[in-house]
Amino acid sequence: MAEKWAKRFVWFALIHAVIAAIITVFFIFPPGGEGLDLSRMVAGGSAGTWVFVGYSMYLLAGFIGLSAWAFVYYVSGEPNDWLSLAHLILHNLGVIAPLLIFTAGIQGGTLILQGNPAAVHPTIVWSSVPSGILIGLLALGTIIGVINILITLLRK
Repeated sequence: MAEKWAKRFVWFALIHAVIAAIITVFFIFPPGGEGLDLSRMVAGGSAGTWVFVGYSMYLLAGFIGLSAWAFVYYVSGEPNDWLSLAHLILHNLGVIAPLLIFTAGIQGGTLILQGNPAAVHPTIVWSSVPSGILIGLLALGTIIGVINILITLLRK
């Protein structure tokens, strides 16, 4: 039973690894050549920094986080199926938040590179509330996962 949940977490970790690899290609080969210069956005600071923050958070919560949870589920025993499912769903919903932050960073960084810093806040403010809600879901999923593993370990 533990292997079942470990495999599910691994599959989602691999999906997030592929998405992260695609995002990484955009860092190396910007689409349209000069149109999207992510390295200059990040180096320029301000809203462009959120490109790096979102990317790093996505790697940590998406691929690395789900891989770590897969290991924990594998070694812990037989976890509760409903708690495991809730954990997996909430974690994957929460991992959308870094992608929103990344997107807002691209929008804001582009505006700064174009010399239009006054338009940054009105353009990226859309991401604040959804990101906060999704980060809350990620935290809730993590708490459920910890409770699930503790219950599993205490039953042994």
